[in-house]
Amino acid sequence: MAKEFELTPGERKALLFLLFLCLIGTILAVRKTSQANRPRFITLKVQVDGAVVNPGVYQLPEGARVEDAILYAGGLRADADISKINMVAKVKDGQRITVPSLPYPQLQVNQPSSPSQLAFPGKVDLNSATQEELVSLPGIGPALANRILQYRQSVGRFNYIEELLNVPGVGEKKLEQIRPYVEVR
Repeated sequence: MAKEFELTPGERKALLFLLFLCLIGTILAVRKTSQANRPRFITLKVQVDGAVVNPGVYQLPEGARVEDAILYAGGLRADADISKINMVAKVKDGQRITVPSLPYPQLQVNQPSSPSQLAFPGKVDLNSATQEELVSLPGIGPALANRILQYRQSVGRFNYIEELLNVPGVGEKKLEQIRPYVEVR
C-alpha cells in the first residue's frame, strides 16, 4: 500500500510549488485583513480665522468638531460672537471656519473718536476753528484743514454744515464722519 502514494520527483516538485503558492496566498490574505482592521488616522486640514487667539491652518483628526478646531487655534478671543456659529458641527477637509467678532458700539454724538478731541469737549465751530481744531476732527489732516480755512477766507462764513461739500476733498462720507463734531454758529 505504501507504494500507491509514492510520488515521482516531478510530482513532488509540483506539490511543493503548490504548497509554496498556498503559503504566499495565506500570508497576503492575513496581511490584507490586518490592514483593513487597523484604525486609520485620517487628518483634515481646516483654516480657522476671525476672533480666535491664533488664526491659521490646522490638521485635525477625522470626526473633529468646530469646537475642536477653535481649541487648536488657541481658543476664542474676548470679542468672539459664538451665537453665529455651530460649535458641534463636524469639520470637513478644506473647510474655513471664521469666528465673527461682536460689533463695536457706535460712537455717540458727544463722544470723542480720537484722543486729540478730548481737548475739545464741545463741537468745533466751522466759522472760528483753527487749523489745529480742524485737524483734531476724525479724517481731517493738515492739508484738508488748510483747504477748509482757504474756503472760509475766499467765500466767507459757513451758513450750514453741508457747505463743507464745496471744499475739495470733502465728500458725503467725510461729511458724515465729521458731522457729529462740527457746528455752524
